[in-house]
Amino acid sequence: SATSHQPASNLADGAYVLSVYVQDAAGNQSATVDHGFSIDATAPTVTLGANPSLFNQRRPTFGFTTTDNPTQFFCRINTTASGPFTACTSPTTYQPASNLADGAYVLSVYVLDAAGNQSATVSHGFSIDATAPTVTLSPQNPTATSNRRPTFAFSTTDNPTEHYCRINTTASGAFTACTSATSHQPASNLADGAYVLSVYVRDAAGNQSPTVDHPFSIDGTTPTVSIGQNPQLTNQRRPVLQFVTTDNPTQFFCRINTTASGPFTACTSPTTYQPASNLADGGHVFSVYVQDAAGNTSATASFTFSVDGTVPTVTMSPQNPTLVNIRRPYMYFSTTDNPNQFYCRIAPVGGGGGFSSCTTPTSHTPIADLADGTYTFAVYVRDPAGNQSATVTHDFTVDATAPTVVMGQNASLFNVRRPVINFLPGGNPTIFRCRFDNAPFGACTTSSTHQSLTNLADGSHTFEVYVQDAAFNTSATASFQFQIDATAPTVSVSGPTTTVYTTTTVFRWTVNEAINQTGCRSYARGFPSGGYGSCSSGGSWPVGPGAGEWTFEVRVRDAAGNYGYGYFNYTTGVLG
Repeated sequence: SATSHQPASNLADGAYVLSVYVQDAAGNQSATVDHGFSIDATAPTVTLGANPSLFNQRRPTFGFTTTDNPTQFFCRINTTASGPFTACTSPTTYQPASNLADGAYVLSVYVLDAAGNQSATVSHGFSIDATAPTVTLSPQNPTATSNRRPTFAFSTTDNPTEHYCRINTTASGAFTACTSATSHQPASNLADGAYVLSVYVRDAAGNQSPTVDHPFSIDGTTPTVSIGQNPQLTNQRRPVLQFVTTDNPTQFFCRINTTASGPFTACTSPTTYQPASNLADGGHVFSVYVQDAAGNTSATASFTFSVDGTVPTVTMSPQNPTLVNIRRPYMYFSTTDNPNQFYCRIAPVGGGGGFSSCTTPTSHTPIADLADGTYTFAVYVRDPAGNQSATVTHDFTVDATAPTVVMGQNASLFNVRRPVINFLPGGNPTIFRCRFDNAPFGACTTSSTHQSLTNLADGSHTFEVYVQDAAFNTSATASFQFQIDATAPTVSVSGPTTTVYTTTTVFRWTVNEAINQTGCRSYARGFPSGGYGSCSSGGSWPVGPGAGEWTFEVRVRDAAGNYGYGYFNYTTGVLG
């Protein structure tokens, strides 16, 4: 046309020159003008490189290659193959300007060359997973176990694809694949000791979790327990019982029952057990077993013992004397609760001293003579369980010294048939026994005299006396020989048979026994009076006075003091 030009056929790609001149009607021809140009009708191409389909980086770099020398490069990352493009980072790579969230994306790229030819858009689907997975060990995993191939459980997040485990004595060494995606068990038995289980995981994006560790110990050795030094009989109702263990157990289980049965409870301590409440008297069985931290359980050890918490008692015999007359008296007592140790002491009242074994389980006597005095007998007992009774006492007095008795001042001849005999006791006697002439002894009249209860005949007699004190010590018997003459002498008097007319007369008399005193008197008949005068049979005796009736009286006394009397009545007349 007059204003444009188009080649009649397609031009091949290459460099060309368009030359144009014009000529008007007058035949004037313009200068020729040229325009160099190129033909590029081939669209460039884009090829994505070997880009991964999963990234653990939030701004991954993607590579691509192009042909035909494009001059403009357009990229887009979106969750779908849509949305605006932006200039690529470089002619061969693209990196998103900001972090991508985890998820699925599509990378799209196209290019333009200088001729404006646009390549086809190429796309690459990929995913972002930049979140590291986690590992959590099960809280049920043992920290100590008796299983030499224990199984440890764990859980994970973010779907890891690789699971690595390690068991070693320290947190070091090579990892190997875990037994499973949720647990691990060592391939062979572990020896007793301390170990660390370490676990980490990795997901498909290559994100690796932190390593988690779990210390644990293997103890496949069963602990033992044995009974300690415990008495088979105790007086404690809550005895502390001892036991001994090996292999460091952590749990201790004890039981006390009347038989080897019943539930166990926690022991009081790792070495002892004390029942929570009082045990009754009788037989009991103490049982104990232990467990270590690994759960190994010992065999049960048992110990049979008896409790006797009842204190024995001592009772003094009511027959024990308070006063004794022997120097080694026996003291008696009784007990309850079957004691087997008996301790006695005899000491002066208010005194002390040690106890020694009693003579027998029911009595005691001193091993040496006791001096006279007051003593306290004390006794206590102990049973096989060690229960000790209260000490009981009994005061008594030893008086082994016999009292004495001697005869007092007594006449050897008595003129009474119930004479009073004197005696002198010594040593504080309380009992006085007297008798005459081999009669049975009886109580004396007083503590120093005795009078026969019956009349004694004239003649020779024997008086005997002995005394006893409160301790029944008996004196030697004292005796005394004496005579009884209680019969008055008989006096026969003769005198004048006619009236006497003189101032004197003669009286004669006879006596039937020897006498030692004679007296005479004369008095008006019927009116005895006047004193006795000396006289002798056949001697002169004054009469009267005056005429009247008179009585002449002779009084004699024998050696015993008995008086005999004789009388003679006579008459006097008036002297011429």
